[in-house]
Amino acid sequence: MHLTPKPYWFQQSIRPRLLVLILSAVITSCANHPPHQGAKIDSYSLLSGHLFFPDNKVPQLDDPQLITLTEEMRTFAHEKTAFAKTDEQKIRAILKAILHEGPTTLQYNLVKTYSAADVFNAKEGNCLSFTNLFIALAREAGLEAHYQRVDIPPTWDEAEGTYIFNLHINAVVDMSPLGKKAVDFDVRSFSTQYHMWQVSDEHAEAQFHNNMGVHSLGTGEYATAFLHFKRAIEIDPKTGYFWTNLGTLYRRAGYEDYAEHSFLKAVDLTSEPAALNNLARLYRDQNKMEAFEYYINEVKTYHSKNPYYQYKQAEQAFNLKDYTKSTRILRKAIRLRKDDHRFYQLLALSQLHTGKLGLAKESFQKAAQYAIAEVDREKYNHKYELLTRGQ
Repeated sequence: MHLTPKPYWFQQSIRPRLLVLILSAVITSCANHPPHQGAKIDSYSLLSGHLFFPDNKVPQLDDPQLITLTEEMRTFAHEKTAFAKTDEQKIRAILKAILHEGPTTLQYNLVKTYSAADVFNAKEGNCLSFTNLFIALAREAGLEAHYQRVDIPPTWDEAEGTYIFNLHINAVVDMSPLGKKAVDFDVRSFSTQYHMWQVSDEHAEAQFHNNMGVHSLGTGEYATAFLHFKRAIEIDPKTGYFWTNLGTLYRRAGYEDYAEHSFLKAVDLTSEPAALNNLARLYRDQNKMEAFEYYINEVKTYHSKNPYYQYKQAEQAFNLKDYTKSTRILRKAIRLRKDDHRFYQLLALSQLHTGKLGLAKESFQKAAQYAIAEVDREKYNHKYELLTRGQ
């Protein structure tokens, strides 16, 4: 899959994926959990590495140097912005260079993440890699560029029986006194209405190690995955899903006690949603039914309250041509969240299949009302007009 950004610079698509390995995507609120038997495994032991490195010689990972530039890259940044007089012109010049004239062609890879220098040299990289490259070049050109988290509506990609919950980071440039400008290359995943906040380079490094851990886990390189998850936690120990991913690693490696306590750590820190579901599955498989029932009830509570879970269930019903069921589920999703255009689009399509043209027209109108991208608004309005002419 290739990214094909458009020729303008603002609200284009860089979509860095922050990966959370979970066995079923869950988001809920639960800080307490039932008592568990057995000795507690503390954080020090969870991060000691002795299970993956029995000789106790746990290697240290090299500094990834995410935004370190080579001399060639420095020259590139200065040459491409030599005639730019304003910050906006510099941004345009950098984006034009790396998208259309420069050294990189973005070969999309969900879990593989590279530093700016690696992207520059290898001519490929995923979206977080591309953000690293943009920020590195922008800073060299004198711009005040930073990483930024974006609170987008959640989506999930399913791979090999595991859900990957994708979060979102883009770049932001402080153009004081004119304000801040987001550089984001995925208009379908970004809106100025979303909550955004600047994050540190250290946070981005922790996310890099988390992504690399996910990649290594997927290829069966458990010791390497441990080193990356350990480093992510050392940088940012209060991010719950880093502990969840560590627990997933322990479980796949057969260390269930360590998996359990990694998941419990995630729950204690942030009520981490994926950890709750992973605990339910762990206790079910261990035949610890009281604990299983506790956590599976938390999952059911999530299912009943989360509109995105409902939407995914509706998609499945639609794909099975059960349009009545899809319609029923989508109405529940819309009661939980009224401003997601995707819900209304699928509802309209379900209504069309059941012959309810008037209701479908209303749903397309609602979809257009809440659509973020102009291309979506035009599509929904076109559907609305066709149905209007047909009545």
